[in-house]
Amino acid sequence: MNKRATLIVLALLFFGPMLVAWTWFFFFRDMLPGTVNKGDLIQPPVQIAGLELLEQVDGAPEPAKPFLGDWTVVVLAPESCEADCERALYLTRQVRTRLNRDAHRVQRLLIAGDGVDFPRSEHPDLRVFMADEQALAAFEVDDNPLLAGAERIYLVDPFGNLMMSYPMDFTPEMLNSDLKRVLKISEADKNDE
Repeated sequence: MNKRATLIVLALLFFGPMLVAWTWFFFFRDMLPGTVNKGDLIQPPVQIAGLELLEQVDGAPEPAKPFLGDWTVVVLAPESCEADCERALYLTRQVRTRLNRDAHRVQRLLIAGDGVDFPRSEHPDLRVFMADEQALAAFEVDDNPLLAGAERIYLVDPFGNLMMSYPMDFTPEMLNSDLKRVLKISEADKNDE
């Protein structure tokens, strides 16, 4: 092979993959796979960090701002905790347990109406807050089907951004996959500081 042919082959080997990638990205973008998250991403995220709720601690309500510092999985039960709500509480407990060493970075939170009954003894790590109109309004936005109140489960980041939601018939794998991913990424962010 002559020198010119060798140079052309080397140039194609070097620039060929970049040319293919550029062409694929700009002309065949719809063929690229979608997002990897299993839940529904809320765009733009809803800031709820300043939301003050009354936590039910030993029967006495205490004011708290629960959405700062930890990843939070939120279940709403404004009127009652029926089969869907109990299933969601059970599955979120299982998912948190499956996180193993990262379980301490995730809290589970129930925003419940006055007198809502649920199996409290089965959920010792569950933080329970009283549902008021302000709290429920943060999770219901008319023009956003991903913010449908008690019809969905919510994921809040450590900065108080309501960022993902899941349907009530979610699978533990959906939530577990997303939590592992965000915990890994947020741990990397922490290490960069």
